[in-house]
Amino acid sequence: MKIKNLLLALIPISLVFILSGCAIKRGEVTIKQEAKETKVNTNSQLSVYIKEVKDNRTFEFNPIDPNIPSLSPDEINTNEVKTRAIARKRNAYGKGLGDILLKKGQTVSSLMKENIEIAFKELGYKVIKDEKNITTDTKIVNVDINKFWSWMTPGFWAITLSTEISTNLKINTINKEEINVFTKDYYSVGTESNYVKVIKTALKMHIEEVKTKIDKMP
Repeated sequence: MKIKNLLLALIPISLVFILSGCAIKRGEVTIKQEAKETKVNTNSQLSVYIKEVKDNRTFEFNPIDPNIPSLSPDEINTNEVKTRAIARKRNAYGKGLGDILLKKGQTVSSLMKENIEIAFKELGYKVIKDEKNITTDTKIVNVDINKFWSWMTPGFWAITLSTEISTNLKINTINKEEINVFTKDYYSVGTESNYVKVIKTALKMHIEEVKTKIDKMP
């Protein structure tokens, strides 16, 4: 009976190590996106130019809520890190540990630019890369990223990984569309690959919301 009680007492301690794993260390990931295969009308005059994507997120060191972007004190003012930060690992008690960044060469701004380009492509738009190729019919888009963050919520049998994305799209300097998405899923461990899964789900949701806004444009 004593052995059984000892084993039961060790379960919470074991969960701490299982759930935290390599969470103390920084993780770096690459997130790949692909557009759906669509029949594009080659004669279509629809085109779009994504002019600017601004990352307006604010970071804290030790926020009350894990859904607030956070970094260690020595990097909270480091722009190179902030532009790539997408999540903060936590242990079984919710204590902030290592962060998760996009690998060098990819930023939250570049990821969201690609995301919005995919939405336009799937609706038959031609994406203009060079400003010199803009026509009078080209839609000019500016983007503000207000939220882009993933976080972990501890649980007894499983953890919850959540992602929230909030953007403002200004199209042709007239229409300003706000797009907010939130998703979550349950996992046994908070590995970097699981964070990527929930983030990619949110990105797909964001694409669909952008397409809905575009369809409603005059």
